[in-house]
Amino acid sequence: MLLVPLIACAHIIVAGFGMPLVLAALAFGLLGDILLIPKGRVMLFGAGGASFFVGHVLYIVQAFMLGLPQLTAERFGAASAAACVLAAAAIAIPISAVIGRRLPKKLRAGLAVYAFGLSAMAAVMLCSFFGKPCPASGMLVLGGLLFVVSDTLLGSGIVGLVKGKRRGMWVMLTYILAQLGLAMGFALLYINS
Repeated sequence: MLLVPLIACAHIIVAGFGMPLVLAALAFGLLGDILLIPKGRVMLFGAGGASFFVGHVLYIVQAFMLGLPQLTAERFGAASAAACVLAAAAIAIPISAVIGRRLPKKLRAGLAVYAFGLSAMAAVMLCSFFGKPCPASGMLVLGGLLFVVSDTLLGSGIVGLVKGKRRGMWVMLTYILAQLGLAMGFALLYINS
């Protein structure tokens, strides 16, 4: 749990306080981590998911504030926005279908909304790379995709699809690398803009 504050400190060291949305996204990630600690509490689990969802939205807004998806639209036209939405749906629909099938019905809509928010964030990061291909935007893509991997592993484990003693280690490793990639990718884009 202390790794997210360390990532926030690394972001501040590189970019200062010039990107408050990234720091807020990290704070919502930390809050989500805390809310997911108690096992078996559906309400806290939902609040943790909502907290992560807000973080994903903040990362999306930050990408638009830097003009990254807009650069993609300038380079490739309006079809790039449709491709971004299709990419998000291509990620979210299978996740929702496979994991949601094993969840109680009352949780399925929340999973679908969360999966689309998570996937939209990853798709926007990918779109951002095509707008400004560089190592920093590559870190954004890696961070977005690793977030999808981490959350898919987490959800698959919760519903019993993925088992094993090391699943928790892989969930945390991919999650920390995701947050690090997003935080440092944005920081490097900020100082180079």
